[in-house]
Amino acid sequence: MLRYLPIPKRRILALDPVSQGFGFAVLEGDPQRLVDYGVAYCRRTPEGCDEAVRQRIELTQPSTVVVPSILEGSRLRVRALERFYEVIGHVLAREGLDVRPLRPSLVRSAFADRGADTRRAVHELLVTCFPELRARLPKPRLFFDPESPRTAIFDALAMAVTELEFGEDAHEIAA
Repeated sequence: MLRYLPIPKRRILALDPVSQGFGFAVLEGDPQRLVDYGVAYCRRTPEGCDEAVRQRIELTQPSTVVVPSILEGSRLRVRALERFYEVIGHVLAREGLDVRPLRPSLVRSAFADRGADTRRAVHELLVTCFPELRARLPKPRLFFDPESPRTAIFDALAMAVTELEFGEDAHEIAA
């Protein structure tokens, strides 16, 4: 007799855009389990990233999608996020998913309570919780080095962990 594992009530898909596409992490709760992660390389055209996002949603069946909020960040980052949301917004609306923007300051404060006060420290803390990511952790960079697209995996996972642990409270705090 075949048995199936039901999809947990809380499955978070976190998306973090980068110049070449987006990093993603899919996290289930109670206990936390990393289901999928990676970087989707795509063009920011209606045919590019929206198809990649649609495939992620189809494959992982999330209950919630978490994205970075445009209420914080540099003007360049905010413009890049707005363009990303223009491209994928109709896919998220069509799927009828619960989409939650999460402020980066909330993510930082959630991890600061655990002693991770820098972005690198957050990434290293995530590797201790999810050892399967060790090979994906980018090497420390100097100020003139370009950022690795793999960094977006860890930023997305940090958002997913924050959403899973704080849920509705995270959005009330951010408001």
